[in-house]
Amino acid sequence: MKYVRTLFSLLLLGILLQGVQGAYLKLPAIRGAIWYQGESNQERAIQYRSIFPGMIQDWRSTWKQGEFPFYFVQLAKEGELSHFEIAGEDQVYHPAKAIIDGATVVVCSQDVTAPVAVRFAWGNTDEPNLFNKEGLPASSFCTDTWKRTTDR
Repeated sequence: MKYVRTLFSLLLLGILLQGVQGAYLKLPAIRGAIWYQGESNQERAIQYRSIFPGMIQDWRSTWKQGEFPFYFVQLAKEGELSHFEIAGEDQVYHPAKAIIDGATVVVCSQDVTAPVAVRFAWGNTDEPNLFNKEGLPASSFCTDTWKRTTDR
C-alpha cells in the first residue's frame, strides 16, 4: 500500500508541475531561471551532474525561449569548521569544534576545560574548510610557544 501511495504522490506531483509549467508557457519572455535545490538530499549530490543538464534542456525546450541563462543558488555552508585543535596547560591538543561568529572563530572542546592554545590545520594530511571572502584557504597556525622537537 505504501508503494501505491508513493506512486500516486509522484504522479500527482508530476501533474501539478506540468500545470505550473504550462502557466509559464504563456509568458512573453523568460530572461533566465534561478534554481535553489535545498540541502536535505546532499548525500545524493553527485546525481545532479546528470539531472540538472536534463532539467535545463527540458525547461528550455518546453518554454521555447531559447538558451536563457540558468543560475544555481549555492548557499555558504554553515556548520563546524574542520581541523581545529585546542590545548590546556598540560600542552596536550584535542580535536575541537569551531564555528564562525561574525569575524571571530569560536573554538571549544569537551576535553579541554581551560584552553590556553589553539592550532589549525596542523596535520600533514589536513584538508581544512576555512576560507576568506575571496575563497582563499586560511594558512596553518599555532598560537602556543611551547618547545618542539624541531627547536634547538
